[in-house]
Amino acid sequence: MTYVSHDFFANTEREVILAKQSEQLREIEYTVSRELLQTIYISEWLAQEVTRSPTPILQRLRGTDVLIRRYFPSIDSVFFVETGARQDPRLYQVTDDVIISSSNDPIHDAIFKAVTQTRMALAAPSDARIIASDFEQLFIAVRIERTLESGILLLRFNLRDFMRDVMNIVLEEGYQFQLWNQTEVIFNFSGDLSTRNDWTVYSRLRIDDTSFRSELWPTQERLNASLSSTPQLTVAIGSALTLLGMFIFALARLLQRRGQMLRDALAKANEKLQRQHNLDQQVRFLREHDELTELPNRQALMNYLRGEINAIEQRKGQLLAAHMNLDAFRKLNEALGHSMGDEVLRRIAHRLRKFCPPRGFVARLSGDEFVLILPDIYTDEQALEAAHQIQALVAPQFYIEKHEVYCSCAIGLAFANDADYQPTRLLQQAEMALNEARRQGYNGVSIYTRRQQDELVQRRLLLSQLYHAIEHEQVEVHYQPVFDLKTQKICRIEALIRWRQHASRLLQPDEFLPIIEDTGLIVPVTQRCIRQVADDISALREAGHKDLVVHLNFSAKQLGMTSLANELSELLTRTQLPPQQLAIELRDYVFINGVQQQPQHISALLHLGIQIFIDTVGIHHETTHALKHVAPHGMKINRSLISQIPVDTVNSKITNTILELADQQDLQVIAVGVENQQQIDYLLQRSCFLAQGHFLCRPLSHAQLLSLLASDKQAFVVGEDYAE
Repeated sequence: MTYVSHDFFANTEREVILAKQSEQLREIEYTVSRELLQTIYISEWLAQEVTRSPTPILQRLRGTDVLIRRYFPSIDSVFFVETGARQDPRLYQVTDDVIISSSNDPIHDAIFKAVTQTRMALAAPSDARIIASDFEQLFIAVRIERTLESGILLLRFNLRDFMRDVMNIVLEEGYQFQLWNQTEVIFNFSGDLSTRNDWTVYSRLRIDDTSFRSELWPTQERLNASLSSTPQLTVAIGSALTLLGMFIFALARLLQRRGQMLRDALAKANEKLQRQHNLDQQVRFLREHDELTELPNRQALMNYLRGEINAIEQRKGQLLAAHMNLDAFRKLNEALGHSMGDEVLRRIAHRLRKFCPPRGFVARLSGDEFVLILPDIYTDEQALEAAHQIQALVAPQFYIEKHEVYCSCAIGLAFANDADYQPTRLLQQAEMALNEARRQGYNGVSIYTRRQQDELVQRRLLLSQLYHAIEHEQVEVHYQPVFDLKTQKICRIEALIRWRQHASRLLQPDEFLPIIEDTGLIVPVTQRCIRQVADDISALREAGHKDLVVHLNFSAKQLGMTSLANELSELLTRTQLPPQQLAIELRDYVFINGVQQQPQHISALLHLGIQIFIDTVGIHHETTHALKHVAPHGMKINRSLISQIPVDTVNSKITNTILELADQQDLQVIAVGVENQQQIDYLLQRSCFLAQGHFLCRPLSHAQLLSLLASDKQAFVVGEDYAE
């Protein structure tokens, strides 16, 4: 029995060592396949980019040749075989733009052998395949099809260099490796052959249609380190144990029945306890982890912070909370689908988990929001550096189902000492900083300051006052006249929203409209203003002023209200105002987004017969593109342009361009923000006859407007009684 045990341990030990070598060999083969597959993805992507690009194929390839070989050093050359309508394909070496035409050239023979192996018919354009033209070099072949150009793109890389790179990545120290073709070694990574005959494991590595034999064995030093003295000790110990076993055997026979009963009872108890333990572990994991990414959730984050912050506060240390939110993630979900969005979140979580330091913590709060807790960061500079590292971690593209997805993120930063070492306050401050970062645009970063807290308090106070103002009808509508510069008479009025905080103070829209748009107040405020305008128009028409055109300003969120068309239709019905005497003003970017994303809302307004005016600061490609799809009735030149003319030559040229475009499109033009007679003269010289501004008349209450229209003082001069 002792010698049998000796053989058993020796064989078992040998099997363990050989199994570990086989695992190493499989890892090598997996790495080879992975690296080849990554190169195939790059070649397919490159072929698609070249196919979509209007640039000639060779010129486009030269722009990416250096980049490809920089990230894939084993690729030594990029070739392009031009086929097209030519009977004899022409071979180019992309790096030097050299035509290789000699059939005696070894490069020529190897490459055309590779092209022949493709049989000139890959599965589809931009699908790549691997070709082993001989035992020293491989090719990645992919077909490029265009209307006037076509051919095969070849990425050539040396098999020995490729295998050497793979060995440097994956081969553990103490192992030796050889790669054979049918008769000879084509890659050798070894120096000690003493253990080769007895300890070698073999495998087959297939590349294209070529099969290679791979061999792996340990050095003598690694083998000695792996072998133990167990088989030798077995002989010595076995003899002693045999004698002891005979005694124990006799005793065990007496206790066998009782022991079996106890073991059965214990096994049942252990099984029950194990089931209960597994269930408890599963419940605890689900309670404190996110199901999609398996990251800790908010509850786990709070538990971590309560323990960690107490320890940091005691030693007067520091801790940084980084609240991260992906930019425009909802648009990615809408474009690619929620399953693709979920996969992006899983991969983002994987990257953040790898980035998080040992004493740090990473959690997913909800949606596309993550929080990283980073210890031992003390200064703003260190915090900003950490934020930029996180953004750099998120930036590289994801390859998902042949899609190439890019992401960016906004990050809000907050320090534990600024939150008085309170976990809840720390997360609130990080969220406030994140809101500030979002306002900066893509890749925004913000560190919490006391100013943000003050702004939040002020915003909450203002919001509370707004609710009160709406309930007590303190939101008013004022009107600024638009003059015909030729007749010096009022021909239009623009409705403007004002908030009367008290008798002597009116707040301008810029001071409270952003808060209204961020809350549900935008709907009741818009409805109330439309009703007020309807009442005021009715009073104006009863007073005999039936020819005035009324302008209403709408933001993007107001334009997106589903009830807007019905509200305006009701206004026209109540006031008996002809639709052509009601105009809607939209900022140029609101008009562009409306044409692109909400055409049904603009179509509904046009269907009512309402005029549409665009308030613009210049003409650019998006504006002209939108004008081709939806023709407005007029344009308003923004006050930022008018206020600087004719002194500012750039603004003057932009203004002239807008006037020329309006003249070509037969659009009415209103100049906004006229402040002096020189500007009026400038506009008259260029046949722009509609204008408004404080120089002509300030915004008026409805009563002041009625008084002005009833007087003879309309011509550019408005007394103090009419000042806002």
